[in-house]
Amino acid sequence: MASIFEQPLVIDNARYVSIRNGRGSYLRLPSLTTTERNALNAKNGMMVFDETLGIVEVYYGGAWKQTMGETGPTGPVVTGPTGPTGPPYVTGPTGPTGADSTVTGPTGATGETGDSPSGQIFLSAVGMWPSTTNGCSTNTQVELGTNDVDIYVLDFDAASEEYAQATLAMPSDWDASTVTAVFYWTHAATTTNFGVVWGCQGRSYANSDALDQAFGTAQEIADTGGTTNDLFISSATSAITIAGATASELVQFRVYRDPTDGSDTMAIDARLIGAMITFGRA
Repeated sequence: MASIFEQPLVIDNARYVSIRNGRGSYLRLPSLTTTERNALNAKNGMMVFDETLGIVEVYYGGAWKQTMGETGPTGPVVTGPTGPTGPPYVTGPTGPTGADSTVTGPTGATGETGDSPSGQIFLSAVGMWPSTTNGCSTNTQVELGTNDVDIYVLDFDAASEEYAQATLAMPSDWDASTVTAVFYWTHAATTTNFGVVWGCQGRSYANSDALDQAFGTAQEIADTGGTTNDLFISSATSAITIAGATASELVQFRVYRDPTDGSDTMAIDARLIGAMITFGRA
């Protein structure tokens, strides 16, 4: 006769099932998915094997709970000792030196040409003289009485264009380029209209050149006076081309006042103290 443990056992209305001396026997719980378990009309004390989660669960207090204990806290992290330092790296041999290049790179672009060096020479009224034709007054020594300051001046009339001249052997490094002129001047007492227009031109001569030749094109500059017997210094003229210019030659300069220019408004003589000539150097 078969044992009851070899056949399925259904017990209704039992409080529990006890298996004694059941060597090789087992108790098999209902095996359900989580969805099927949730569909049960569960009562406290019901046990099932949850196939979805792979655990045994018991229903108690309105919820299914694992029969296993909760997961314990994570243990401390223990770092093992540092391993020994590996052997030092070995530097490989230096590679061979490359062959010298024999190819020359391209030449860079030429930079901009800088300004030429310049020199200056002052033509003083004491070393100038009135032109024979349409000349200004003869150079005159004027004393400024308070401190007995004496200056030489050339007086240029307000009614007509008058000229004065000077002869200058240019320095040996003059490059025969253009020059400019700045005028130093003063005037006696007047109350209004202080404008004066000054001009300059020149002619260069080489050995055996004829002296009676035309001057080059003149350049003019307007300036404004003001207080009686003050020094007034004009701006520089535009570049003056010296006719027949060759480096290091003798140059004849001619300066003048141009009262016919609308900017020349002063009704009395303008007194020229001198002119600063700026020239290019080789």
